[in-house]
Amino acid sequence: MRFSFAAGSGRGTKRSVNCDAAYASALILAVADGMEPGGDVAASTVIHTIADFAAQPSSSLRGGQLAERAAREAVKGAQRALVERAVPGRPLRTTLTLLVSSGDGLGMAHIGDTQEAVEPQFRARQWEPGDRYRLASDGLAFTIEAEEICYALRDHVDPATAVSALIEGPAVQGARTI
Repeated sequence: MRFSFAAGSGRGTKRSVNCDAAYASALILAVADGMEPGGDVAASTVIHTIADFAAQPSSSLRGGQLAERAAREAVKGAQRALVERAVPGRPLRTTLTLLVSSGDGLGMAHIGDTQEAVEPQFRARQWEPGDRYRLASDGLAFTIEAEEICYALRDHVDPATAVSALIEGPAVQGARTI
């Protein structure tokens, strides 16, 4: 299976820079929420690394366990990129949530903070008919009620239209990445 997908990001009204970034392709979805200072650089570094990973020729991965292994590889690459790009004494910090599709499997990863002693959480599962996934930074998750998000996803079948509706909606507060 492959994702039907869209990604978008908006700075919102509270910050001068957007510390969120997202990537969406037929096989990988990712959201990074950078922490200041340098949150914009951290999030974009991670997302560019994920996009580079996604562009590599894919192997014949099948099933959730193998998709989980691919998610682990992508996360390791993203963590390395942050360390390489950081200035001494000023680590780059971001969260990262990632989904990797592989056949009928799904690998999921989440890191609460790439620089803290927080172990990434990984999970594998099989796709189920009708599954829908929404990845979002806290700028969306904490400023819009869950019911409003569900309505936007239900009312806008096209993922790009749903993303636009959520980012540009009336409750815009902080930066939003979907």
